[in-house]
Amino acid sequence: MSLSDELSQTELLHRLHYATNGVVGNVMNLMRFGALLAQKQEAQTLTLALLEQAFEKRLRKHMLKTANPFALNGGDHFVAPQSEPGGAAIEGDGRSGRRRRRGPNAAQVLTAR
Repeated sequence: MSLSDELSQTELLHRLHYATNGVVGNVMNLMRFGALLAQKQEAQTLTLALLEQAFEKRLRKHMLKTANPFALNGGDHFVAPQSEPGGAAIEGDGRSGRRRRRGPNAAQVLTAR
């Protein structure tokens, strides 16, 4: 199923990353449910409205974010809400309490070159 051209690809990816915290399972859950909603409505493309519904139905209870990044008008740029004062992250961000030592992340590798 194709994605709507309501937003630029960069803007859509920014919203997807915020909505899912970059967790592939959350991305798949959101996209699959959005596609299911589109099929039920006999839509040919996956729109912001469908992604908004999918976020509310499938991710809201897991991701304790205050803003649904797909609820904004298509022309508006999404700005993620600021974290709590003192730099505390938003609760329920999908990360486990235990931290593993890992190598550099993708952003560090790309900027090092």
